Amino acid sequence: MPFDRELVEARMSLNLITADDMPKLAWDALESGLDGPATRRLAALVQPTWSQVEEVRANAMKEMNIAWLTAGDAGCRLAKRRAQEILQSEEDPLRYTREFEQL
Repeated sequence: MPFDRELVEARMSLNLITADDMPKLAWDALESGLDGPATRRLAALVQPTWSQVEEVRANAMKEMNIAWLTAGDAGCRLAKRRAQEILQSEEDPLRYTREFEQL
């Protein structure tokens, strides 16, 4: 999956990206041309702990041009994105009510 900065910002701001997900995120960033020492260090981690990720997270976010959003802005961004996907799939939106409640 290509690196989607807006989606990553929203998910990261809501703490929806786990330590285990961070190396994959760094790989996607590198493939998209976003490079730097912290991003490379993050990409090299294997089954990272939270503390290993925290050591480089702030610098990696800067290298990937990821901004920290408020919870409200991040939730709205994810909800809009999900609503667009549902409308494009022409599925019944009521099936996704619980998903929007969680946001």
